[in-house]
Amino acid sequence: MTAIFGRNKVLLPREDDERLLQLLEDSDLDFSEYEDDGNIEETEELIPEELDFDMEEIQNVADVLESDDSVSINSDDEPLSELKKRIDAEKVAKKRMCWEKTDSFVSPNIKFAGNSDSSQDRREWKIKEYTNMYFDDAVFENICSCTNVQYLQEKGKPMNLAVSEVKKFFGISILMSCLKYPQLRMYWSHMTKVNIISNSMTRDRFFQIRANLKVIIDNDVSEDERKVDRLFKIRPLHERVKQG
Repeated sequence: MTAIFGRNKVLLPREDDERLLQLLEDSDLDFSEYEDDGNIEETEELIPEELDFDMEEIQNVADVLESDDSVSINSDDEPLSELKKRIDAEKVAKKRMCWEKTDSFVSPNIKFAGNSDSSQDRREWKIKEYTNMYFDDAVFENICSCTNVQYLQEKGKPMNLAVSEVKKFFGISILMSCLKYPQLRMYWSHMTKVNIISNSMTRDRFFQIRANLKVIIDNDVSEDERKVDRLFKIRPLHERVKQG
């Protein structure tokens, strides 16, 4: 080795070409299997094991690129994993509904009946009077009736829901939206209960009303009406709020 390298342990290009050729000739390495004979051999032995290509993943990405012309490739050096993530993100963004500003927007023609009362007339109003503008007794009576009928049809036994319970349920729901406990059961829990809620209605009764509350009777709505009106389940309540 000293005869080849001499005192320098590093071979420099062009300057030490003869020494490098001598080293290769004296070496016992066999490079015959890597010689280019003009034919491309399809063999897995020439691919290092550490690359571990996922051929199925490569094919999936290739299919997406062929079928989707909108996918843009910014660089040929982009890793396959990053390319696949970007393609998936672009596909999700296409399916996701996004709001954008446009000059062609036409506002819907919605007419609110409203009340003719002026602000002076409402100066002495209490919370109950303001609530009745949108949810009067007829609304709660309709909800109570529809819930009882629907529950009897589905369960085969009466629920015995009263109008006063429906009003309490709405009041409790509004209060919960202000307190925002992480779990509904905490309003009745021994350590975290809220007395105005726990004393007004039991936990099981609240969940029973919550699971079966109805604004309409489902069987009274035909299939054609359901296809036309996607808000058919809350349509009476929606119309009453518009009249407020």
